[in-house]
Amino acid sequence: WVVFMMLGINDLLQGRDVQEIIKDYDDILVAWHGRKVIVTSVVGRADLEIEKFNDALKTLAQQRGAEFLNLSDVLGYPLEHSYDGIHLTFEGYQLWSSEISAFLTKTTGGSAELFRVTSAEAPKNGIICPITAQRSLFWAMRKWGL
Repeated sequence: WVVFMMLGINDLLQGRDVQEIIKDYDDILVAWHGRKVIVTSVVGRADLEIEKFNDALKTLAQQRGAEFLNLSDVLGYPLEHSYDGIHLTFEGYQLWSSEISAFLTKTTGGSAELFRVTSAEAPKNGIICPITAQRSLFWAMRKWGL
């Protein structure tokens, strides 16, 4: 299986230091050594240290043998497909899904099909939030021995 990691935007919003968040990522990558992990860039507002954070993420991914997927190329920086500068709109999630699917197809040599929500199934406010909460991820890792 393949794990896509996109964590840290809430930490940046709370003012955590970039290197502290990178240390959390490093702990996860060490725990998941030997698994196929794709570290994705975070996206968001221009007032956050997103470029610095993504540069550090890319470096860490290379050091730990993980792949890095820069979503800012597709979603923009600052984030263009957002209703609040942090969370994606329905169109943003469609772009995100397409980019991940294309990345998987390119890196695995096969085709990749992801769960997709049609506009008719989307919530009326357009908000579709995948679970990316860091603390929930650490809890799940401990529970399942990852």
